[in-house]
Amino acid sequence: PPPPWLPSPVPPPPPTQPPRPPRGPRGPLPHDGGSPPGTRRTLEQHPCDRGPASHVDAQPCEPAVLPPISVSTPPQACVASPVLTSPPVAPLMPHVAPQIEPHQPPPVHHPEGLVPPYKSLARDGCSLVSRQAGLYRSIEDETLDPLDHVAEALRLRFEDAACSQPIPAYNMQAIEAYTSVSIPEAQRRRRQAIDYWRGRAASLPPHDPSEPFHSALVEEMDRELDLLDRGPARFDVPLEVLDLVRSGAEVTGVVAYDQVFSRKAKPGPSPVPLDHLFGQQDAYRRSVERQLQSYSKADQVLLWAALDKEVSQGFGVVHLALPAPEAGRPDVFVKRFPVAQIKWDSPTWEEKTRPCDDGTACGVNSALQCLSHVDCNTLDRFAESAACFMQRARSRGYSGGFSCVVFDHDQAYRRVKRSRRFRCLVPVVSPGGAVTVGGAQHHVPAGRVVYFEAWRLLFGEGGAVPAYCLTARTVAIIIAKVLHLPPGHYIDDFIAALLEADSTAVDDLWEFLVDVLRFHLQRQKFRSGTELLYLGMETKFSADGIRFVISENRRRKYVEILQRYLDRNQLLRPQASQLAGRLNWACNALFGRCGRAFLSPILTRAWSREARPELNRDLASALRWWRQWLSAPRADLSRFIPAAPRRLTRPALSYSDASTSFGLGGVLLLPDSREALWFRTRVPLGDPIDRLEVEAAAVADLVFGPLLTQRGYVDEIAFIDNNVSGAWVTRGRGRADVDPILSAMWLQMAVRGGFKWFERVSSASNLADRPSRGLVPVCPCGWRLQELSGVLRWSPEDHAALERP
Repeated sequence: PPPPWLPSPVPPPPPTQPPRPPRGPRGPLPHDGGSPPGTRRTLEQHPCDRGPASHVDAQPCEPAVLPPISVSTPPQACVASPVLTSPPVAPLMPHVAPQIEPHQPPPVHHPEGLVPPYKSLARDGCSLVSRQAGLYRSIEDETLDPLDHVAEALRLRFEDAACSQPIPAYNMQAIEAYTSVSIPEAQRRRRQAIDYWRGRAASLPPHDPSEPFHSALVEEMDRELDLLDRGPARFDVPLEVLDLVRSGAEVTGVVAYDQVFSRKAKPGPSPVPLDHLFGQQDAYRRSVERQLQSYSKADQVLLWAALDKEVSQGFGVVHLALPAPEAGRPDVFVKRFPVAQIKWDSPTWEEKTRPCDDGTACGVNSALQCLSHVDCNTLDRFAESAACFMQRARSRGYSGGFSCVVFDHDQAYRRVKRSRRFRCLVPVVSPGGAVTVGGAQHHVPAGRVVYFEAWRLLFGEGGAVPAYCLTARTVAIIIAKVLHLPPGHYIDDFIAALLEADSTAVDDLWEFLVDVLRFHLQRQKFRSGTELLYLGMETKFSADGIRFVISENRRRKYVEILQRYLDRNQLLRPQASQLAGRLNWACNALFGRCGRAFLSPILTRAWSREARPELNRDLASALRWWRQWLSAPRADLSRFIPAAPRRLTRPALSYSDASTSFGLGGVLLLPDSREALWFRTRVPLGDPIDRLEVEAAAVADLVFGPLLTQRGYVDEIAFIDNNVSGAWVTRGRGRADVDPILSAMWLQMAVRGGFKWFERVSSASNLADRPSRGLVPVCPCGWRLQELSGVLRWSPEDHAALERP
């Protein structure tokens, strides 16, 4: 039976939308094999405002054409509406990965064995946080006339589903449990849970200090609470994390953690055979020993101090000379070197030097193939979870403010054992100091090399990240299941949103983690409040919501480093990897998926082994884009997540097109107010059509974007009828003559913070086809049609403006 302190199951929230009416004679969209009929989809069909689908075939009435309006002065109808946000979040079921043999992608079934040329939202889903990849055509019928296509497009809507809403099921359960009761009741249940599990821990074997947490207690928690929602299987199949923390993590071979993480779509190359790895170690050891002698005195002292600390903590032992080989257990030598890390949030260019282990040069990382997709909870995912938490609290009567708590795991990787498949030896040169061997201090002359036998994971091994993240994810799940607090974590940095009126939550969390679970934390790094600096982002909580702001010191240093790479016209692979990580975190926090397209060239350089250090065109364009965006006013480098419940609304629709006979055209449909705004712009003859199509999409975004912000629209579906231009617009780069246009377009989207999804439409169905030929577009019956005057084309001279803030 469940323990008495467990709350009764919280019923799911009532549906916020009425059931869908039946489709008209056209019937549902054809099912094309992605997910079985009846399952939830990210895209739902909603009835058109004009009535049943059977009315689509009727002749359109004459639109009420109003006088043109200028885009410089918004029309009277363009009064700012309340800012809208995304719909409430529905609980997610845990992802169950298919059992896949190594080196094979997951199975994808298509009708009659054919791969469709286009993706669709119903079949392939979407992501609100990662960039769009591939060409989408969610309305399959390309023979529809423009009004029929509009009728179908008005039924499209993004819905919270597993592939688009990155809130884990355990977090949703914690949010529901935390917000469904009063604060005194939540405190009472949390106190009962802590006392209960403290008593259970006292009846179990003592905690092994070599483990990151009390593994026997976690095993009991899984049996009672079903941590991973496995049902009866939890009594027969042990937790993978328990085997890992007790026996050690594998850093070579084929590794998968299927109980917590899903499988990768592309698992990567096959691992290098271990015999090949072991056969190269003698030559590599001699090379490392020669390099150690060239280290400066300061670096030798730094590495020696790190060695002494690890030995004192029981993370390994020291051999004063090269140890004799062990039978059946080969030796692998890992180079340890100092690395200077910039303190990004410091006002000066201060650096912190720390030891790092090279798992690549010794061959260990190439001997590993990790099949698991380790989905680290980046700040955008915490924003989604915190927004859901705040909105649930508001909808259930809470009127106070919000706060958060942040902490990180002390010596995170060093808390996890490594497997004993081979003996890991780290050569370290002595600066002339003492080290503990066999419980006694031994002085080692300067210049002599000792060998540290590591028993724990090393910072620099590819297998250390998924192995530790499995441990950290288990702790996050336990916090949610036991204390009913919704946590997030990025590797070893944890964060949780709290009700500000809940005065005991922070102390309860510390007591449970340290005293009961035996999780290693440092008090000075356990911080709480309404304004905290979390991984370089100023996180400010208030009664109205959360605001993320990039710190000024970090922003300034990013701009200087980008300018340095542009001036040198070089970006090395390690530099690209570090830069991508920094910029990825910034764009995660500030504008979700916008800007991810300009991470792609930087990541390509980081992953390419054959890349030259010189900047290519795509990479230089991406660096310039990031420099310009980070040079924007600081007010634009922020993101606000409101605490008020979000109002459901259909996305706005935009169509753009170009013709060589007239110029550019675009149409914006606002479903809430039944308005159709359009423009037409004449351009000189001679430009290629693919460039004109990109220019039409960019002009449409620059013209319609401010109107969408005024009206409170966040989601927009943009239709383009040229596949080449659509691909360029989606990924943010294309040809040399269109890259400046794409940069301006994506910069506008990033600053606006909107969500724009690109879709394929045929020329026959494109509502903007007539404006691109200088004609008035057709309009759905009952909608107001209004032309925007004064729209100009994008000029090549505007590229100079991209170089200025």
